Amino acid sequence: MRSGIGQGIQLETCGAVLHKLEWWDMLSVHAKIDRTQRLIRMMEEDAPLLAMRVAALSPEHQKSAKDYADRLTAHARAELERLIQEESIWDHNDPSPQAAD
Repeated sequence: MRSGIGQGIQLETCGAVLHKLEWWDMLSVHAKIDRTQRLIRMMEEDAPLLAMRVAALSPEHQKSAKDYADRLTAHARAELERLIQEESIWDHNDPSPQAAD
C-alpha cells in the first residue's frame, strides 16, 4: 500500500515491501527476525529526525507522517512477534542434531 505524504514523499508499509521481495521468502526465520529488529530500531532512532524532516509541512501533514511512522513501527513489532512464534515452532520441530556442550 502506498500513500503520498507532503511534497512528493512516498512511503510503503513494510508488509507490502516484504511480500513483494522474493528474497525475503528465501531468508531463514532467524535472518527475518534480525532484519525486523533492525527495522524497529531504525524507526525508533529516526523519530526525532522525522520531526525535523516534516517540520516545514502543515500540522495536518506532520501528524499524518508521524502517525504513519507509528503504524509502520507497530506493524513491524507485530511481524516480529509472529516471526518469534514461528521460530519457536520451527526450533521445536527441528529434527537436526544439536551440538554437544
